[in-house]
This record gives sequence, C-alpha cells and structure tokens, in this order.
Amino acid sequence: MKILFLLFILNITNSSAQIANSQTELNLYLKCIEGGVFANQGVVFKNTNDGSVSKAISDANGIVKILLSCGNTYEYIIQNFSEKQFITIPIQRLSMMKSTMNYSKNDVAFAEKYKMTNQQLKELENSVKAFPDTINTDKNYKYNIVQNQNFTSLVITLFDMNKKPLQSETIIISGRKYKKSFKGISNSIGSAQFILPKGDMYDISFNYDKNFEVKEINAVLGLEDATIQINYIGSKEIERIKKENELLVIEEKKRFAKQEKENEAYLKTRLDNIKKELKDAKEGKGSFSEGNVVSIVFDRNKQWKDKLIVCDIVTPCMHEYAAQLVIWYKLNYLKEPNTQFTFFNTANQSTFKSNQKGNTTGRVYYSKCKNIDSLISLVGSVQSMHIANTWAQNNTEALIEATRKASPYKEVIMIVDTDAPIQDIDLLEKLNSGIPVKIILGSSRTYINPTHLYLAWKTKGSLHTKDEDYLNIWKMTDGQEITINKLTYKLMKNRFVNIK
Repeated sequence: MKILFLLFILNITNSSAQIANSQTELNLYLKCIEGGVFANQGVVFKNTNDGSVSKAISDANGIVKILLSCGNTYEYIIQNFSEKQFITIPIQRLSMMKSTMNYSKNDVAFAEKYKMTNQQLKELENSVKAFPDTINTDKNYKYNIVQNQNFTSLVITLFDMNKKPLQSETIIISGRKYKKSFKGISNSIGSAQFILPKGDMYDISFNYDKNFEVKEINAVLGLEDATIQINYIGSKEIERIKKENELLVIEEKKRFAKQEKENEAYLKTRLDNIKKELKDAKEGKGSFSEGNVVSIVFDRNKQWKDKLIVCDIVTPCMHEYAAQLVIWYKLNYLKEPNTQFTFFNTANQSTFKSNQKGNTTGRVYYSKCKNIDSLISLVGSVQSMHIANTWAQNNTEALIEATRKASPYKEVIMIVDTDAPIQDIDLLEKLNSGIPVKIILGSSRTYINPTHLYLAWKTKGSLHTKDEDYLNIWKMTDGQEITINKLTYKLMKNRFVNIK
C-alpha cells in the first residue's frame, strides 16, 4: 500500500533574506507502515521546469531536509520506494514545508518481483495503440478495458471548497507514454473510476485547469487499486464567477451609457468641471463620502518611501480617489520628492481585445511630478480625455508600463476600484518588476473582486483598506482562507474564491 499525506506548515521568518526570496525548506518524513521510520535513504529531486537535480538523505528520524526553489514543481525518487512522486513548492516562500510518505518496507522488493517483462509491456503497448485517442469511461466495455494484470483501477474523489463531494465534474486523465486520454464524470459522492494501462505517467486535468495533478501507474503485475482525493473549486463555480464578472462589466457599461446620455451638457464642459474639482482638492475643500482613504492608508504606512503610484482616475467612481491623491500630495510632496505617478484610462472594448493579444492600449500616462501644480495638470489632462464606454479594467498593463517607464523606486502602490475585476490579469506574467504590489481598496464596499487578492498574492504584495492592512496574503498556500470586510476568500490552486 502506498499512501501520500501532504501537510503544509507555515513558519515565516525574516532571517536569511537572500534564501527567503527564492527557497523553501522541505522536510519530507519517510515512515514505514509496518512501524518505525526510514533512515539513511537517498532522495533525488528533479526540477520539472529546468531539469536541475538536488539530492538529500533522510536522517535518523527519517526526515529529509532540503532547500527547494519557490514556484517550482519537483519530481522526486526515494531510494526504497518504487514510484516517482511530485511536489509543488508555493511561489510564496515558507520557512518550512512538511510532507509525509507512508509506505511498506517491502515496496521495492514487491515491485521488482512482480515487474512486467519487456515483452508484456510491448504487448500492452500494442493493444493500447488500437484505442481511440480519448475514451469515455462509460465506453470501457466497448474496448474490453477491465481491471486485470495490464490495467489498474484508479478512483478519483473530488471535494469542493466547502469539503462537500464535487458532482458532475469532468475529469480527463492523459498518459504521457501511450498518448491516450480517459474521460470520466464524478458521481453523487464526487468519485469517478478509471481503468488505466500500467506503466505510464498520467496528468489529471479539468475543463478549466490542465495538468492539475500527476499520478504514476507502475508496470507491476497483479490486481492493483489506487485512490486519489483532490480538493477542487469545480467548473460550475468557475463559470459562476466568470458570469458574475461579466455581469459586473455589463452593469458598469450600462451605467456609463446612462451617465453619458444624461450628462451630455456636463461632457461638453468636462474639463472646466475637472479643473474646479482639482482646485477644490488643492485648497483642501474636497468632501469625501468615506474620508480620505488614500491619506489614511499612507499615514498608517509611513515606512513606504520612493513610491510609484498607479491609479485609474478616469472611471467616474475613481474620481474621488484622484482628488484624495491630490490632497495627500499637496501636504506631502516636499517630504516625498521621489514619488512617481502612473494614471490609466480603463480600456474600451476594441482596445481591450487587442491588449489581450499582447498589445498595449496606449492609454497609460506616467510622470514624475515636481510639485502639486504638475500633478493637477496631469490629472486634469488624463481625466479630460473622454473615452466612450470605458469599462474594462486594464490594471496589469498599467503596472507593466509604469514599472518599465519609472526611474528607481522602492514601493509599487495601486489604488483600485474595489469590486471591479482586473480583466487583463492574464498579462501578469509579463510584469518583471519583482517588487510587491501594495493594493489600496478605493472604497469600503463589502465585496472585493478576487482578482485584487490574486494580484497581491502573486506579486508577494499586500492589501489595504481604510481600517486595516492585510500583510500576509502572500504567505497563503492552497486551501487557506482570509476574511476581509466580513467576507471570506479561499485560495484554491492559484485562484481566490469568495465563500458565500
């Protein structure tokens, strides 16, 4: 019997800063199901991204201690265990990560004794070649796929984010050697059974998440049963979130259209109105519905120096925060001589689509303002550039452009529309600044769009509301939860989900 238990333990420290930025210590416990531990066992770790190899040996307590690079998946082989295993080290550095392997002292001997011969493997390979590229599990009988000496039974059981059985989820298992895929659907208890050819490495995928897990099926004779339990958000929930974001965009589009229709006279004199708003802000006359959130957060974090501030100041609901920013700068620009600003117009539909293809919308404006008048001039200029139907949030593009154009800076701070989705979040891989993004939520709306949590988590940044700083988001690992504004969000395989 081969049982794999994974237990992640967080113990964050600030020591060894150089290591902390790139590596996590893995403690792999090797335990014998007949009792005791496995000491002096060599383990070889291979980085699946770059092929680099690291080696370690278990100590007298059966513990393998090794430093592994964050954000990488490792294939590892234990000296006295017959199957390859895989482990992913979170991109956020942990001071320690624990994993436990329980297996028999006779595992290797058993696998060797009952190992399939080359002739048997050849015959199996030839029979599998006759299969179609993809087989639904309910069609196994048609191809005489049954559990026997050549085929292993693998039962996958899925649980959703509330630890309930995940039903009606499509599961696709693809073999790397035989190049065949097997498709099944989870039943009322969240389970699906697959009959798989032995001697192959299998990638387990879902409709929206490819290569979610990996499972090796050894080429060993005899009837074998294997089981895997997976926690997964589920395609229906992913689709619900996608639909919810689409509706938010539609509603904002309608609001923009209504505002334009009802305020044509305002649009004609928009620049004058903007100048008046900024004049009031400069003179400290601004009145804000929730207080000056920008100043409150900045005053609470006086350690932030040499700021690069990125903000959407065109969307109507963000006008207030542009004024707040002006007031804060008026009071602090002499103490903050190295502050830099990048403002962006939310993209219209055509420019947003081109942006998704890797281009830029050309609506990102950078400046290192020398005084309050230069900032007011920049804000007024950007806000006066009217764009019809501006609803797509191109925050990521703005971050990329800001960090590319800016002179040396120490902090990246983004002021966001709290419940609006970042629609170009897929571009985040192009952000190369390496500096955490500190996100200020522009309002106290209860719901926070999960893309803001993802941005903070992925960049090892933080989230800041009027009342509180959330500094530990970047430390979160799969399955952990965080509560903000009385709503709870759970991290599930690189995705934040609002638990209702």
